[in-house]
Amino acid sequence: MTTPRTNWLQVVRNLRPHSSGGKFSPHKPLLVLLLLGRARDGHPNEFRFKEVEKKLPPWIQAMTGRRGEALLPFWHLQSSAHPAFWNIGNKERLQHRQGKPRPTMTSLRDVNPAGVVDPGMWLAVSTDSALRNEVASEVIEAYFELPDRAKVRRLTGFAE
Repeated sequence: MTTPRTNWLQVVRNLRPHSSGGKFSPHKPLLVLLLLGRARDGHPNEFRFKEVEKKLPPWIQAMTGRRGEALLPFWHLQSSAHPAFWNIGNKERLQHRQGKPRPTMTSLRDVNPAGVVDPGMWLAVSTDSALRNEVASEVIEAYFELPDRAKVRRLTGFAE
């Protein structure tokens, strides 16, 4: 039987963010940090697309200097982490671009589906601050270069 800690560390290892020039794209790691921050702040385990779309792009822009969007990390987190870690509801109502495995931005905004974290994993990071901080540190150390780590910590509220 695996533990919540093991499952969370598997999520961190399996994020598979896009990389270019040896540098990881911050989109999925920042989304995971957003989820962890919401657990820290006592929010429920439900992340509506429009809420993520408000919070995530400014973080992406702060880290990259370019405008970011929430569609790709919100959608692709369900296939790039621990099995059943991230589930999106109402998928059947989402319209897809022809030949693309992901929904359109318009469809995501109209349907505003909720993403949810596996309930056992959510309970663990909602109630165990040491685990939550450990996972946040693992994400930051794995996907952000040393000069950017302090900035990510300030941005997400995960102090060292």
